[in-house]
Amino acid sequence: MHAYSMGGRTVDAGTMTTPTTPPRTHEPALASCSAGRFGSIRFRSAALAAALSLSVHAALPADQSEPHVLTPDAAVEIALRDNARLAAMRANVDAMRERPAQAGALPNPVLIYGMMGTQDDLGLSEADETRIGFEQGVPWFGKRILRARIAGKDAEAMEGEYEAMRREIAAMAAGTCYELDSMDRAIAIAKSQEEILQRMEKTAQTKYAAGSVDQQDVIKAQAEITMLRQKVIGMEQEREVLRAKLARLLNRNSFAGRIDTAVPRSSAPLPDLPALIEKALLSRAELAAEKARLERSELESRLMAREYYPDMKFGVETRFVRGGGDMIMAMAGIELPVWAGRNRAGVRGARKATEAGRASMDAAARDIEYEVREAYEKLASARRILDLHEQALLPQARARFAASEAGYRAGEADFMDLLESERFLLDVSIMEVMTERDVGMHRAALERAVGGGLSE
Repeated sequence: MHAYSMGGRTVDAGTMTTPTTPPRTHEPALASCSAGRFGSIRFRSAALAAALSLSVHAALPADQSEPHVLTPDAAVEIALRDNARLAAMRANVDAMRERPAQAGALPNPVLIYGMMGTQDDLGLSEADETRIGFEQGVPWFGKRILRARIAGKDAEAMEGEYEAMRREIAAMAAGTCYELDSMDRAIAIAKSQEEILQRMEKTAQTKYAAGSVDQQDVIKAQAEITMLRQKVIGMEQEREVLRAKLARLLNRNSFAGRIDTAVPRSSAPLPDLPALIEKALLSRAELAAEKARLERSELESRLMAREYYPDMKFGVETRFVRGGGDMIMAMAGIELPVWAGRNRAGVRGARKATEAGRASMDAAARDIEYEVREAYEKLASARRILDLHEQALLPQARARFAASEAGYRAGEADFMDLLESERFLLDVSIMEVMTERDVGMHRAALERAVGGGLSE
């Protein structure tokens, strides 16, 4: 007796039913993420999952209704368009794009107004002298440009995170479709199994009435039916959890449609693994984000070196003197960067940040290479297992059950042998459904790891 994990819940295949229809001859295909890269390297996965769990379920507008039959590609399209957390991230990226103009601007000028006179006759009309001035601070040459470029690199890094989130959400939407479809099919298999068990019970009752078997055979069949119904209840509950998960990703209150993951089976081999790794290193948004952070650290180091040079201040002031003799005065000043220790610490910190950025880029590249290899091997293994099930294991399980059923009717096999062969057929049928799910999910994971579609 075997157990399977479907949507995070372990399902015992030993008491579930065989399918009454032939298994699919189609392999789930990966839903491509047409715009942006999907995925995140491992050290960002937990934060992304936590952010997605907070998505707000807005009401579904009439013009955005998902089709009754939803494919993984359609689910990805809807998720990329409507996911609330993705929309929030997109707005943050737009906000960051406005930062360079702010960082590179001059500081606000200062308008100065003052009066001078004795305490007894100080007033707007009696002041001996009135001053009106204007001051403008000017950073040292190149500082404003560096600050603007640093803000631009911050925006580039966030854009990389946004693209990574797009691909992560796309992979989650496609993967949830495969999970939900496999659960629907497993429930259908389990329900169809009850008919087989009822037929087995009727045979046992007939043989018990004839006195050829004990009553235990009838009771075993009835207990098996009861256990099967319990399993179906648990699977239906798990299906509702998966529906809620998909609705959250699509930013919907609920999802009541049907999933269709069947596409024509591709017999072509998988693309070459080294080529996929090379493609991933060129296209993954996480690596672009790490590169932007490294370049930001280098610019920060250059900016801190310029802090040794003083900022300047220019101004003009007009003095109105009661009784005549008005004056105008021009001013120029510089800051004195006398606290050299602070500047040296800033330069050292910026250099260390640059070293950390280089190490982070190397680590990100290694993580990406590992993700591609892992997804590739899992997909290749799932495809081989699926072929084995369809070509050998499932036909063998069907033949075993047919022989056991005929043997029991003829009195040449006991009921436990029949029950075990029925459980084995169910076991294999469920495994085939789960393997088809795995093929789809691993293809989605591989496309996420590569940072784009696969060309087979």
